[in-house]
Amino acid sequence: MIFLQELKELYLSLPLWVKTPIAKLPPSFVLGKDYRKQLRFLNESSNWSADQYIEFQRNKLFEVVEFSVTTVPYYRDLFRKLNIPARLQSMDQFFELPLLTKEIIKDEGGRMISEAVSKTARYPITTGGTSGTPMAFHMASEAYGKEWAFVHDLLGRYGVTSSDRKIGLRGVAFPQAEKGVYYQYNPIYRELQLSPFHLTEAVVKSLASVIENFDVKYIHGYPSSVSQFASIAAKYSWGKKLDLKAVLLVSESVYPHQKEKIEELLNCPVISFYGHSERLIFAGTVPDREGYFVDPRYGYTEVLDGELVGTGFINMAMPMLRYQTGDRCSGIDYAKEGRGVHAFPRISGIDGRWLQEMLIGNSGSRISITALNMHSNLFSNVERFQFYQDTPGRAELRIVPTKSFEFEKDGEVIMRAFAEKVGSELQIELKIVETVELTVRGKQMFLIQKLDC
Repeated sequence: MIFLQELKELYLSLPLWVKTPIAKLPPSFVLGKDYRKQLRFLNESSNWSADQYIEFQRNKLFEVVEFSVTTVPYYRDLFRKLNIPARLQSMDQFFELPLLTKEIIKDEGGRMISEAVSKTARYPITTGGTSGTPMAFHMASEAYGKEWAFVHDLLGRYGVTSSDRKIGLRGVAFPQAEKGVYYQYNPIYRELQLSPFHLTEAVVKSLASVIENFDVKYIHGYPSSVSQFASIAAKYSWGKKLDLKAVLLVSESVYPHQKEKIEELLNCPVISFYGHSERLIFAGTVPDREGYFVDPRYGYTEVLDGELVGTGFINMAMPMLRYQTGDRCSGIDYAKEGRGVHAFPRISGIDGRWLQEMLIGNSGSRISITALNMHSNLFSNVERFQFYQDTPGRAELRIVPTKSFEFEKDGEVIMRAFAEKVGSELQIELKIVETVELTVRGKQMFLIQKLDC
């Protein structure tokens, strides 16, 4: 049976003339039955009270815990050791559980995977992350459609529909970049993708007619890339002519001045949400309100000593109970009245892991490190990694390998993947090291940048 990841890779390898007919299919059909079921529930529960959300969340949390204890070896042993029943009787019993860390997941490995989810119903992910310390885990295939249901629910608050066309400014591969083609179509997402690795004034100006003829309704991209695009578009007085419904910013921290700048230059509201690869917490913005509103239908969120801790509801292949995200916020406020999204808990002052650090390309383009993040098995044999740059257009990728790392095999695959993204704009050299540079507090830096960005 074909895995979801293999299907995705197969789709991406298809020529455009084969993929284009897919754009005529309704998004709800393309995204699958799990998407449709999840979105239907989100619509049905869109006007609940705070008490209704709390009741649902508690019941769902207990259900996830029981599933974890009965099907996951790690949790089965943990609950037996702590003498906690699989079927919880109170939240106090849940709070007795120790926090789950990245180190525990790495050490326990396959013992974290549910025995009830077959290999064909899940796929492996290795996150690079800003710490430069890869973590491997498994994701249920059904989580893909469910995640998109939450994203489309968020977009709907701003009048954006799943059928609307968009511009994508994210770190996907651009195979034609070597030939000077810095855009491509992705029919399944109704998306015109622009390379964030080649976002210069000359490139954006040359794509003006392509963009205007695409009938775009919103932009989906990294704050750093969208901000660059907005500045260039405004310079040539066609940014506001796009008549956008909104801009969706993802993956990086969003700075207030950046949000204001994008809204002014593109004349539309900015949407953003907090989320992560582990898919435990989903918190999105609301029109004319400050902060991020935590969706209680996605998972259970705690704030402990300023750190966001999550228990997810959509990935049963490898349930994570009380996982330390490594992200921080200034606090969480629980709504006592209101309905729908206004009854969600609100968090503010999120200090995410993805800072807007930049590499400098050959042409002077600013390449966000977020665009270089890989959600695949590329780093499964890498202990730690770190970028270093002191020359425009060149960067060093320093790798601390595991014992299983093979330079000719793993190194070549890693270099090929980065080359597909950046092309000739950035030459990356792989260097094997015993350790990487840390901050004075012992934290690892994802990038050591010696250039003035």
